[in-house]
Amino acid sequence: MKTTILFASLGVGVALLAQKPAAPSGAYAKWLDEDVAYIITVAERARFLRLTSDQERERFIEQFWLDRDPTLGAATNEVREEHYRRIAHSNQRFASSYTAGWRSDRGRIYITLGPADEVESYPGRFERWRYSRFQGTSATAMLEFPLR
Repeated sequence: MKTTILFASLGVGVALLAQKPAAPSGAYAKWLDEDVAYIITVAERARFLRLTSDQERERFIEQFWLDRDPTLGAATNEVREEHYRRIAHSNQRFASSYTAGWRSDRGRIYITLGPADEVESYPGRFERWRYSRFQGTSATAMLEFPLR
């Protein structure tokens, strides 16, 4: 009796392991962990990780950007283009010898919020960024980044 239960439990565990989708690799892992790391929602990430084929992943990525497209039917998706422009700018402007620009604090903020309305720079000490109308409100956000 105990042996039967053990095998039944083991069989269920093996079946569950066989159904688990493989983690995305290559370009799909880069897309998830780098390209959209700061803008993908928890629910979207979970859905993406459940996908089992590259065809499903391609459809997901296409829909991901369509959901953010302010002008459906236009030749380009301005949000997507701006997002990748911000990543490139961050990599060029905020990189250090040990961190890619998009991974830096300033890079993350720049990618998610865009350029600050005002920047005060204190070379060798810190940089202060001010965002007015923070995220669509009348509030102002002031962020300070140490410069190393």
